[in-house]
Amino acid sequence: MVETLNNKKIYFLLFIVLVVSTFILTGDKEYNFCKDGNSPVKLTMVGDLIIVDSGAVWQQIVKDNYSLDIVGDYFSIFEESDFVFANFEGIISEQREAREKGLPALFSLQTKPEIVRFLENFGNITLSFANNHSADYGQGGINDTLSLLPKDGVEYIGIGSNKERALAPHIVEKSGVRIAFVALTDLLPEAHYASSANAGVAQLTAENLGKAIEAAKKSANFVVVSLHTAEREGTSFSFWPDAHQVLFSRMAIDDGADLVVGHHPHGLQLSETYRGKSIFYSLGAFLYNPSISKRYPPGHRLFDATQLKGGGVLDLKICKGYISHFDLFPTKVVSRKENLMVVPSFSPAWLSAIFPHLSHSALNAREVLSNSLSKIKTLYVKTF
Repeated sequence: MVETLNNKKIYFLLFIVLVVSTFILTGDKEYNFCKDGNSPVKLTMVGDLIIVDSGAVWQQIVKDNYSLDIVGDYFSIFEESDFVFANFEGIISEQREAREKGLPALFSLQTKPEIVRFLENFGNITLSFANNHSADYGQGGINDTLSLLPKDGVEYIGIGSNKERALAPHIVEKSGVRIAFVALTDLLPEAHYASSANAGVAQLTAENLGKAIEAAKKSANFVVVSLHTAEREGTSFSFWPDAHQVLFSRMAIDDGADLVVGHHPHGLQLSETYRGKSIFYSLGAFLYNPSISKRYPPGHRLFDATQLKGGGVLDLKICKGYISHFDLFPTKVVSRKENLMVVPSFSPAWLSAIFPHLSHSALNAREVLSNSLSKIKTLYVKTF
């Protein structure tokens, strides 16, 4: 047994040496500069932030005095980023009455306004509220968030005082790179989508998607589309995106998006290159209470909906109109010494993190290897 383990270590180290040698010989200089000679913009993206009043994540954040201690070693990635993006699963409000969904209170997500103290530590963060929980506290909850944000470097997309504003992009800029974020979902009852006269959530339709991207391209040279969608809610998690996700994600690229990121599936899904652009079908859940997955037994009608499989931190270098480089780090939340913390995840999701486009011809061997270097080190630690 010991001999077998030692052999595994030797083979693993030889593989690392091979990758490092390739990396050194080919260099990594092209990732430090864009084609125009400017430095790329560093954008870090994660999936769901599931932070619920009186829940374990909220309690940990308060215990840590609203610092980013809960993100563990990933703090340095956020600290070095120019911009950060996340999906805020729920709404920021103090409404007392949740809308009736025929589900336990566990499924109504609301977070106190004090959460801004935590969020502002990410730097320049843009939050998407285009998700199936943003209307959990009805019109009042949405209005509360609209009156609170933007604040202290915390911006939002995906909701608005009317349809036009809900679909409107948020623009960030640095070194001539203008990034536009838009976000849409189709997982809510019709009454909660923004209209010409009422506040609400940005509805995902083919028409709305096209118009949102068209408007974004007028003000930016790199468009990011965030989609919170699935063929059906509450189904068991799969690493493979369903046909509905693929349809709208590719439609976004066809309409002119430069990058599509998804969430709603509670785990890291496979990614692809489509027409030269990247689609990350699901970045999963970044912050959540892992004990929720033990709430219901297998076979219960709510079991699949509560299985949280972690997610990923997507770290990108953005130039005008293209991605010069990216790293994808699989993550999960664990409880250590009565503290919640985000840590590396060693699961089937690591395949999509190491070789996110291996089944596509867009990346050559050198790009795959250089993208893989930092992840291999993490995997070695987790394996041995």
